[in-house]
Amino acid sequence: MKREGRELTREQQQTWSSKYRCHTGKHVTVAAEPLDAYVERLVVDRLSWPDAACLVLPPPGNGFAYADLVLEAEVLRARLTGYTEDYDNDLITREQMLAGTARTRERLVAVEARMAPPPRSVLTSVPLGTPDVGAAWESYDVSRKAEIVAALMTVTILPGRRGRPAGSWRAGESYFDPGRVQIEWLVPDH
Repeated sequence: MKREGRELTREQQQTWSSKYRCHTGKHVTVAAEPLDAYVERLVVDRLSWPDAACLVLPPPGNGFAYADLVLEAEVLRARLTGYTEDYDNDLITREQMLAGTARTRERLVAVEARMAPPPRSVLTSVPLGTPDVGAAWESYDVSRKAEIVAALMTVTILPGRRGRPAGSWRAGESYFDPGRVQIEWLVPDH
């Protein structure tokens, strides 16, 4: 978690309540449980969207769309099969088959590398775009959840207002203002 470029650390208080506090001083302190719950709701919601699989697709680049890469890989696989069939039917020599196969496999490896999930592949094992995301999320340990959050977003805590909030707040209770939480999504919003 961040606060205007500074890292926040989670600490346990004597009251057994966890808080995020700016480690350079007492600039910002936020109760951890409601903040974590808020961020987790956002993550589970985003991972439940029908297009969530796009979160693990490589970013578009080099002028190729992902569908173009899939098509190119299929053409290259068909070409490999064609070399084998042509050799079996005595249409090409063994040397021609081996040379053509080597060149085609080289190109196929390069295309498949461009199709591979990006480093945020921690998302590849999440049941993206399904109703099972919530149940899967609950089964993950804290470090796995933190990896997923880090792959999806940067959370920044903004300074709060001084004084107690108006409304139904009672002494001894923590309060949480989602307006102080700025989310920067790190993945494209397709």
